[in-house]
Amino acid sequence: MNPVWRTNPAPLCPACLSQLESGPLVKLDLPIASFPTTRDYGTATLTLRPCAVCGHYFQENPDPDVLHLIYSTIYRESPLGPDDYLAQLYRRPFLDFFEAWTAADEPGLKLLEIGCGEPNLLLPFAERGFRCVGLDPSPPAAETLLRHENISIVPGYVEDLEIQDHFDVIIMRFCLEHMRDIGRAVYSCFSLLLPGGRLFIQVPNNEFYMEHRPPLFAALEHIHYFTRPSLEALLARKGFVALAAAGDGGPNLMGLYRRGPDWAKKQKAFLETEARLEADLKSFFISHPRPILYGYGATFIWLKSRFDLPRHCGQVIDDTASFHGKPAAGADLTIKPLDEAEPTADSPFLLCLNPMYHDEVQRRIEAHFPGASVFAITRAGVHRLGPRPLIGSRHGP
Repeated sequence: MNPVWRTNPAPLCPACLSQLESGPLVKLDLPIASFPTTRDYGTATLTLRPCAVCGHYFQENPDPDVLHLIYSTIYRESPLGPDDYLAQLYRRPFLDFFEAWTAADEPGLKLLEIGCGEPNLLLPFAERGFRCVGLDPSPPAAETLLRHENISIVPGYVEDLEIQDHFDVIIMRFCLEHMRDIGRAVYSCFSLLLPGGRLFIQVPNNEFYMEHRPPLFAALEHIHYFTRPSLEALLARKGFVALAAAGDGGPNLMGLYRRGPDWAKKQKAFLETEARLEADLKSFFISHPRPILYGYGATFIWLKSRFDLPRHCGQVIDDTASFHGKPAAGADLTIKPLDEAEPTADSPFLLCLNPMYHDEVQRRIEAHFPGASVFAITRAGVHRLGPRPLIGSRHGP
């Protein structure tokens, strides 16, 4: 008897979900405060793991107590204000990018900035007519007073946000790299955006720092280190469509994304439609025993998976000559050409074809069998097709 080897699955990259092949790349003992403060907060260990596929780096096990200390206490002493030269070096490019991809005046549109920092950083958007909500967990964001009719601040994290509203635009400026569960954070944005809504993201460009600033740029509050491929992979797998990009080759990446289709909702609707269609067909087979099924393809195979066709079906017709004389799988019937069909008043034709073929096939049936009843399977259910006008008659096309 062969032994069964049990191994733990390799961890996955949080951006592209590739399996990580190598172990931790960097393990550093860093000061908890990344800028000078009035007291020494000590050090903590930062461990980064790399993804060889998309270039993403991330902290494997960030210490939640250290992160809480940074955001609740240390950030109160941040030397970078809204007018600081370094802050402007990063904010100005984003505003230029934002203005290039939004209309000059969009009054009334709702905008959410996640990790907004100080409320006055929302002024450029409020002055363009956006109704702005800023979301930030740090006490300084909520404590800073700013009276503006188009700006409000909500304390907290996007993953726990209980706002019932939806937004036309969401902004994340130097925020996503701080979030532990980036997949959940991005999907929260998807859920908060209106259909077709836009998401603007700005993150540090890890590829730039790797190429131009050794040793590796790292900070305890930065859990994720993005490259363009890792950012695009994350957004794509959470349902976003990329519209524009900027910053490649520089210290920060910017991207504009559109909220794509809600595939979970589409799949639910598809299954509900399928269930209604199945119920409709059950009623049809009761009312019309032994119909002639026209078309041997995907719809026929689906019917076979749902119904006992030998019991319900009278004949199987298809226009493909190479099918004629061969058995219809699972139906115990031979596939025949149209001219060998034998319709009766109680056994109408049921089209198992793509709707794009319905008109032409209906004309063909009525040419062979005038007055024949023709039904079709569509997303709307099973319904009878009305008689087609004769070509060349005064009612024809």
